[in-house]
Amino acid sequence: MHPESPSPAAPSAQPDVTDPMAQADTVHGDADGSAYSAVLTRTSEGGYAVAQLLVDGHMIPVANATWPTRDEAVEAVADYARGDRNPYRG
Repeated sequence: MHPESPSPAAPSAQPDVTDPMAQADTVHGDADGSAYSAVLTRTSEGGYAVAQLLVDGHMIPVANATWPTRDEAVEAVADYARGDRNPYRG
């Protein structure tokens, strides 16, 4: 006699809030003639970080930068696209 295997858990309809990409938000825009697209994720503290930034078709790494609100993160992304903010310093 074989012991019965536990049945797999049913998939949850709720997003996994421990996974930052489950709370990802994509923003698009134009800043000073540069088109940009960014993926914002939530931090464990509830703020926002830039997971990906694409400006005029080029991936731009953004290092160690977080913002307390979505509006501030979106403003920072536009600043990166304009060249008003250095993505290597946050």
